[in-house]
Amino acid sequence: MAQELLGEPGVSLNTLGYSLGVVVGVPEKRKLVRVQVFLPEDIAKRFEAEAEARGLSLSSYLRAWIIERLRAEDKGTPKASNSDRPMTERQRSYIQSLIRRVSAETGLEPSQLREMAEAEMGFKISEDMSMAEASKLIDWLKGWLGEASQE
Repeated sequence: MAQELLGEPGVSLNTLGYSLGVVVGVPEKRKLVRVQVFLPEDIAKRFEAEAEARGLSLSSYLRAWIIERLRAEDKGTPKASNSDRPMTERQRSYIQSLIRRVSAETGLEPSQLREMAEAEMGFKISEDMSMAEASKLIDWLKGWLGEASQE
C-alpha cells in the first residue's frame, strides 16, 4: 500500500523526510506524543477509506500502519499492537453487513462462510477476535464481493 500511495518504489517515511520522534502506542505505558502530518488529499482519502473498511478511526489506523511498518524494518520486535486488542464495534458491524451481502450474493449460509473463513485463515471467527483478525476477515469477505483491499 505504501508504494501505491506514495507512487514510488522504496519510499519510506524516512526517505520522505518525516521525523516521527517517538513511536506512539507501544508498549502501552509509553508517553503518547501528538504528531501532525500533512498528506496530499488523494492519499488521505485512501487512508480514510481503509480505516473505515476496518472499522477504525483514521488516527488509529494511521498509528497502527506506521508502527507496523517501523516494526517490519526492525526484525526483532513483536507483532503490531492490534494483534492483541479486541475488534471494535465498527468492525463488528461492518463484518455483519459484509456477511449478509456475501450470503445474499452467493447463496451461502453464514455458518458455511464461517467454516470456510476459519479453514482458510487459521483462526476462530468469534466475538472475541482481535482487531488484526477482524481486518483479515473483512478483507476475506470483501474478496467475495470483488472489493479487495487496496493494500
